[in-house]
Amino acid sequence: MRDFLYHGAWVALLPLTFYSAHLGILVWVWIALLPAVDLMYGSLGVILPFNKLAVASVFFVLMLKPQQKRFYMDGLLGLVAAYAAVVILSYFLAPYSSGAADAQFDKFWKELVLFVLITGIMVTRHRLHQLVLVVSVAFGFYMAKEGVIFLLTAGGHKVEGSGVTGDNNGLALAILMVIPLLLYVANYTEERWIRLGMYATAALGAVTVVATYSRGGFIGLIALGIMLLKGNKHKVRSLVMIAILGVGLYFLMPDDYLARIDTIKEAGEDQSFTTRLVAWKINFLIAMDHPLLGAGPFASVGFENWFTYTGIQSTFLFPTPIIYRTYVAHSVYFQVLGIRASLACSCF
Repeated sequence: MRDFLYHGAWVALLPLTFYSAHLGILVWVWIALLPAVDLMYGSLGVILPFNKLAVASVFFVLMLKPQQKRFYMDGLLGLVAAYAAVVILSYFLAPYSSGAADAQFDKFWKELVLFVLITGIMVTRHRLHQLVLVVSVAFGFYMAKEGVIFLLTAGGHKVEGSGVTGDNNGLALAILMVIPLLLYVANYTEERWIRLGMYATAALGAVTVVATYSRGGFIGLIALGIMLLKGNKHKVRSLVMIAILGVGLYFLMPDDYLARIDTIKEAGEDQSFTTRLVAWKINFLIAMDHPLLGAGPFASVGFENWFTYTGIQSTFLFPTPIIYRTYVAHSVYFQVLGIRASLACSCF
């Protein structure tokens, strides 16, 4: 049934993408955040190139109606352009090649194309509202689905990640980024049922963050709650709602989840944290030896890079063990030091 619903929606939306480039962008984002291969049981989700058809429609419309795009440059876009240039040069001039770097760069340049088109096409308030709505609905579906399963299983469902965001940490981060968008849509809609739906999806998103078992996601969820309270006019009501949600989640949390979160205060004795320290130090050492371009995307995942520095890092700054397995840093700051090229979602 879900396959038929997806195909029905696709058949209805595809003609619209050839009418206006901004409609094509909306369909493109929808498919990027809610890919067919993650939803369908049959082979049609793999055979039919939904994403490529949406991309082709956008460029087709732009060729016929070039006036639909209005590119501009400001300080933020200049910074993104500089970062993109560094990533591209870092990838092609990296001292060692790796499959992880190839896969990450393939995602990066596609995401960069989508980013450029969004800045040149989604230039009005109305179009930006539509974009936020599509992101909220598309990714909100996944958030709500996983959150509901977690509740129905009384905390027995563990979310390992998704094809769009990567592992559980990446998924938790993405959810924390989308929750404010859901609340934005809820605040600006006049339809009561849409408003309630967005609030419910945001709450289920918080549940899904817990279901990822991500300690970073747990800390981020607390930080997000504080920020939402800080900028809210109805602080008492919001505090009560957050408290109710927090108490409900606490009673649903399995014992192994509570035990995992409890390791945050014992970070110095936690093996996972130790491996991250090692990865941070290796990425830092890579940046010291290659200060301009680093060693390519996902530098510390490459065996050559890791084993070049794993002995040196053991005594650098403070003692850490030698680990004979490669790791990413799980930190955008240290991974960009080694040059990690990744935006928010996989687009093609």
